[in-house]
Amino acid sequence: GSPASNLTLVVAVVLSAFVDTLSLRDRHIFSSYNLAEYLGNDRVSQEELANANGISKPRVCQISKALNRKCAEFFKNNGLAA
Repeated sequence: GSPASNLTLVVAVVLSAFVDTLSLRDRHIFSSYNLAEYLGNDRVSQEELANANGISKPRVCQISKALNRKCAEFFKNNGLAA
């Protein structure tokens, strides 16, 4: 395939590997909030995620930001720096 399609595949594989490292709660937040648009879904609100996970909205925000940092680090460690 083209270099662009190869890169898309590599990104998908590394992203999947990253998600596999997460706890169920973090996986739920990451896929429903951080990755929603990438996956072609509507973003679940922080309030819905807070209620579903028994945590506060500010905690959802903290976790979401931490997951973005962890994901960027994971990509960097796998040779895909932004």
